Amino acid sequence: SLSPPLPLPLPPGVWRGGEQERYETERWTLTAELAAELTEARRQNAALRCQRQELEKKQGQTQARLDSSSATVLYLSRQLQARRDQAAQAGFGLARLRAQPRRLRFYTGFESAAKFDGFLRLVTQEAGRIPGAGPGGAGPESGPQPSLSPGDQLLLVLSRLRLGLLLQDLAFRFRVSETTVSR
Repeated sequence: SLSPPLPLPLPPGVWRGGEQERYETERWTLTAELAAELTEARRQNAALRCQRQELEKKQGQTQARLDSSSATVLYLSRQLQARRDQAAQAGFGLARLRAQPRRLRFYTGFESAAKFDGFLRLVTQEAGRIPGAGPGGAGPESGPQPSLSPGDQLLLVLSRLRLGLLLQDLAFRFRVSETTVSR
């Protein structure tokens, strides 16, 4: 800790009467005030250091929680994607039937996925040439997007025609509403 500076001695004969005493009193008063201000500044500095340490500790804890939360979100996102993938594989649709030629033939009558794809290309090309054949009946660029891919739409139609499946059954298999199936 710093101590107040010692008074400087003045050469004799410079002071008149009580001036030296007033000067020394004022100097000691100012020195005491500066010492009090210095002590207060040190006290505030120590308090600010404590606050800084507490804030750094809280920041570390918050960062650890954020890292943990990020890891949890990443884990849950991967779990969700895995379940979506499982649901897509477990569902009824063209993606699943492509790998099973016997089932593709049973539901559609086509011997291979290549023949089915050729027919799908032909149908989509021809549908694009028909006015009003797009979604909503006003052309290929208007209306809401279909909930089934063109391949699944064709599979649905061929399954209905070939096997006579009911709308409710097709809606359940393709995971869409009966209204969507009937369109």
